[in-house]
Amino acid sequence: MVQTYINVNGQSVEGSIDRPSSRSFRSAWQLEGGVITVDMTKAREIYRDKLRQERGPLLEALDVQYMRAMEEGSETAAIIAEKKRLRGVTSDKAIDEADTAEQLEALNLI
Repeated sequence: MVQTYINVNGQSVEGSIDRPSSRSFRSAWQLEGGVITVDMTKAREIYRDKLRQERGPLLEALDVQYMRAMEEGSETAAIIAEKKRLRGVTSDKAIDEADTAEQLEALNLI
């Protein structure tokens, strides 16, 4: 029989140990007793980094829309508001209020 191991922050633990069902925050896993849990402080930072990656192309597209609107003399208020919303998404209080990795994953901020 082949034994499977999981690396949790440099520690090898048996693969049959209780662990989170989602691997989304795998880098935030920690070993507590005989259970793998999620370090929520690290998970929140992982989530914020994911949001930063997702909003990058959206902000670039909005920059193009803004420049076109400026050239045409069109209204830019909606574009500016959306850019501001996207910039502030990483400081949304819902991220800090999430108590579990599942709650964090369920957030749809972008």
